Amino acid sequence: MIQIPDEVNKAILFYPNEQVLACWDKVTNTDKWGENVQNGYLTLTNQRVIFVNITGIFKKTYTASTIIPLNAIDNITPKKSIWGNRITITGKIFLTDEYDNINSMITEQRSIFLQQNSSLIVPPPPPPQHQESKNDEEPASTIKEYKISIIDAEKVLLSSIELLIPNFIDYGTSAEITARMKNDAEHSLENISVDLSDVEQFFDIEGAIKVPILKPGMTLNYTVRIKPKVESGVIPIKIKITGSGATLEKEYTIKVGGTEIY
Repeated sequence: MIQIPDEVNKAILFYPNEQVLACWDKVTNTDKWGENVQNGYLTLTNQRVIFVNITGIFKKTYTASTIIPLNAIDNITPKKSIWGNRITITGKIFLTDEYDNINSMITEQRSIFLQQNSSLIVPPPPPPQHQESKNDEEPASTIKEYKISIIDAEKVLLSSIELLIPNFIDYGTSAEITARMKNDAEHSLENISVDLSDVEQFFDIEGAIKVPILKPGMTLNYTVRIKPKVESGVIPIKIKITGSGATLEKEYTIKVGGTEIY
């Protein structure tokens, strides 16, 4: 563990009241296939885990390439191995000899963060309560209020979440699916999930996209890696995005093998 360098500090866009708690150097960020290797710094704040990638030789560039909010961490696993000591955080693999110390500090800070921000763990909105009436139907006012909330949620989902899907993947390699999230609306989106079960029929998937809450003004980027199970073909996929009780379904096509699509 080291003091955070100025270059790393400048590469991170901090939230209000966000503070750096720890920084580790000589960390390698990779995937389970050993591809897309990045070297840099792993930083723990009181709100997030952030990996800053270093590129360049004579002129170095520092980029916050992986950002994991503490309330989005659903699994953290340290592992000592002859192939390299590592810690896996919600599907993201970091090679480092300080895996044990990193595990301890992140686990402790995540617990503190969730205790201080218990409102971020939000259950899905309940269905409208059934009320007795003369014709044994729900009052129209209750039904109208529920439908408006779903419609609003669909509009916010549509405007707040952009999926970046690769057009082409060569067999034996992997590529990224990225969810860019920015909430410019007045209301929060809760329990956001990107369902990749249809994609999983044709691709191995590393990682998941789940966000407990996206508050107004928040910006998040989530990335998963996919690797083809088939050698070639044009694969149609459907991806469902859910949040605050609303669901959107989007269709894409990914070409595997052969000639790249431009």
